[in-house]
Amino acid sequence: MFQKSYKILSTEKLNNTTFSFVISCPELAEESWCGRFVNVLCGEKTLRRPISISEIVLSYPGYYAIMVNRIAHELYKLNIPLIPRIMTEHAHSLTGIDIHPGATLGKYLMIDHGTGIVIGETTVIGEHVQIYQGVTLGALSTHGGQSLKNVKRHPTIEDNVTIYSNASVLGGDTVVGEGSIIGGNTFIIKSVPSGTIVNNKAVMRFKYSDTAEDFNQNEFK
Repeated sequence: MFQKSYKILSTEKLNNTTFSFVISCPELAEESWCGRFVNVLCGEKTLRRPISISEIVLSYPGYYAIMVNRIAHELYKLNIPLIPRIMTEHAHSLTGIDIHPGATLGKYLMIDHGTGIVIGETTVIGEHVQIYQGVTLGALSTHGGQSLKNVKRHPTIEDNVTIYSNASVLGGDTVVGEGSIIGGNTFIIKSVPSGTIVNNKAVMRFKYSDTAEDFNQNEFK
């Protein structure tokens, strides 16, 4: 019955259709470039061995999740139901990276490791942003239910921002300014000025005494 109702496309035809869709979106093609991954993972400031573009495309979960989302986002903007969410949830199941198809991802986004990342529907991310595992770009509250559907609930991340592991940036009015660095395990619910370093103040408590002192991490960059 299904075969009588729908024409089954060959693999070649399906591939050609997909390719035609992608090349019809010049901006999407430019955003697909994985040079940002190469620069970050193999740049002068890293000790990692050199890797190829093929290795990034074929094996890096962050790149896969981003690329699926970019295509799903174009379908989302066309108001195509269900399919964009299926695409991103499939990528989520494979990579552990949960990006809503409504999220706007800027050019040259780099997600490293990626497990546990959540990026909400109305998030806006600028260009040359780096995000590490466990980061949440989420809503501050969902108590409004469906009344919040068309309201910006998730943060804006401006260009050249780095967000380290397990940081939470919440709220539709929250803006992380250009060039800022958000340290690991931080919890942010208000805007961060451009060029700011935010870190979580650590305290050393001594096991066999009642004394404590700040753990100086001023060298964090």
